[in-house]
Amino acid sequence: MSHSENYIREQLSRKSFASARFSNVFIEQLADFLENRRFNIFQIFDVVEAILNGNLKSKKGIRQFKKSLLEGYSYVHWSDAAFIQKNLSNHRGVNSKYRDDKLSNHISGFVASSGIVKGEDIPPELTGAIAHTVVHEAYFQRKREGKMTDEWIIFNKVDRFYEFYSIAFHSEEDEVIKARLLKANFT
Repeated sequence: MSHSENYIREQLSRKSFASARFSNVFIEQLADFLENRRFNIFQIFDVVEAILNGNLKSKKGIRQFKKSLLEGYSYVHWSDAAFIQKNLSNHRGVNSKYRDDKLSNHISGFVASSGIVKGEDIPPELTGAIAHTVVHEAYFQRKREGKMTDEWIIFNKVDRFYEFYSIAFHSEEDEVIKARLLKANFT
């Protein structure tokens, strides 16, 4: 067992997680996230704790998969700073085939309203204002509207325990997720 996996198990043995059971798959994923600094595992811990305490504040809430392969499993969304770029791209239509150059038009309008002539350098204070508008306002607007791009924590309530099976990603095929769920055991 790796140092990261030991650390994860130690964290998940805290009293606040007493009504939860965690699969080998879930623990291995968290250890991988920690070792490779892929995601902030404490964001995931916070969501798990909120589920257990009944105070999940997500606008999306706890949901049930309706697709045949994943039907019967519950999931909740979790987010991480690593998703900021994807959220901003989605918000501004940057990666959309229906893109209308919202980002470019937004910045051009911002610059034009400041009186800067094409070819002039943009002053630092305007650069900061553009960055603030493009990043901060867009990100929080998405959050307010419940449109955050995020990923899933898959779990179920079994008797008096919550069983956490896996972390899953929207980019994964249902077959891949289902195969991982079938490997999950609670020893």
